[in-house]
Amino acid sequence: MLRNGSAIGEASLLAWAPAIKGGRIGLILNGAAGARIARFGGGAFSDTVPLAHSEQRDAALNAGVATLVADSDAGLPPGLRLSQAIPNPVRRDATFALELPRSAYVGITVYDVLGRVVWSRAPGEMPAGIGKIHWPGIDARGTTVPVGVYLARVAVDQAIFLRRLTVIR
Repeated sequence: MLRNGSAIGEASLLAWAPAIKGGRIGLILNGAAGARIARFGGGAFSDTVPLAHSEQRDAALNAGVATLVADSDAGLPPGLRLSQAIPNPVRRDATFALELPRSAYVGITVYDVLGRVVWSRAPGEMPAGIGKIHWPGIDARGTTVPVGVYLARVAVDQAIFLRRLTVIR
């Protein structure tokens, strides 16, 4: 967290088992209208580490470069990648580029910072290759979401990717 442009705190919940298994993380900022939270969620397009390989995962997560991916017996198939939100920050809607080495069932759920489900799309089959996942920037009732930080959870068969979105107007 930053105050007047200076870092005043940082916390990692990566060792918290429910977070690794897709649990919800809430964040409450009382009296912090001008607060800015940096490095919330994340990972880069090609920095994917399967949770099944705990030594690699821990090293990558501690370095702040890994994307959380659910346990898988075989690890991740080569070529399975998910981009950051495009654009980010988001003004209206967001798109993610997804590279699939084979066809897979893909679903998306968007959460607010309190861990509440804002919007979701049930898993559907996507063909191998590069495809797109779209979030229209609305909640489950079809209302435009307010300005804030959101977390997109994209499920690709047994893999779970987390991506942070910041909505501005």
